[in-house]
Amino acid sequence: MPKAIDLHIHPPVDGQPEVRRAQEAVSSYFRSEPLPKDSAEMADYYAELDIIGLLLTIDATTARNDPGAGNDYIASLVKKYPQQFPLGFGSVDPHATEAVDLINSVAGVGLRGVKYHPSIQEFFPGDSQFYPQYEACAKLGLPVMFHTGMTGIGAGQRGGGNVRTKYCRPIPDLDDIAAEFPELTLIMAHQAWPWVQEQLAVLVHKRNVYMEMSGYSPKYLDPAVITYANFRTTDRMMFGSDYPWIRPKRWLDDFATAPFNDDVRQRILYANAARLFSLEESFPYTG
Repeated sequence: MPKAIDLHIHPPVDGQPEVRRAQEAVSSYFRSEPLPKDSAEMADYYAELDIIGLLLTIDATTARNDPGAGNDYIASLVKKYPQQFPLGFGSVDPHATEAVDLINSVAGVGLRGVKYHPSIQEFFPGDSQFYPQYEACAKLGLPVMFHTGMTGIGAGQRGGGNVRTKYCRPIPDLDDIAAEFPELTLIMAHQAWPWVQEQLAVLVHKRNVYMEMSGYSPKYLDPAVITYANFRTTDRMMFGSDYPWIRPKRWLDDFATAPFNDDVRQRILYANAARLFSLEESFPYTG
């Protein structure tokens, strides 16, 4: 194993019904398959597909009184299912006074990076008050993932669930961060609709920036994303599903018929992420 590395998985949260209710609300927007009943069902699903992946959470305590699944929970799943989920990213409330200490704790429990969702956490990432957090991540060698573009959270509700898309625009914020911290690895989650061209400009210009293509079936990706994957940023574009709302099987089935060049498919599905996270020896490619 594996055939692919899924860089965007939201696990079911065993024993936290309020988190499940929030996930069910998003499922209605995506018209998803039924949510998995627990983490074991999720692990079995990924084992059947011969895919490994990265588990995520979002801490929006200050903005929404929602701490998410919690970093300890994500770490526990990585420990429980190491053959399917060798990677986990913690999340830090960017407004927390102890945010830098929390980043240190992310590394301390064995998680491999930090996830921010600016629209849900309600902050502009490029504000310099948050720079100490990125500096801490850079020193610890923790990549930072930022949600980019519109989110399915709140989509279709009156007022969009009070979620503001403006926080997730790639330029100037992510471009500024990548320039200010060239030793920091940034991962842009999703295609940044409606700012896809800005996203690709950051990706081309900044070698320390990557992109994973979760949240959209490949048949709905902007044609420019496919063009750049084929010709300009082949080594920094990666597979992500957005499980459970978009299942990897659906994503991969649509990927098989999308106009990606044959010589870049294995890079997107496996090689780029395996190189980024040094997984080649522990999880050699079998696709």
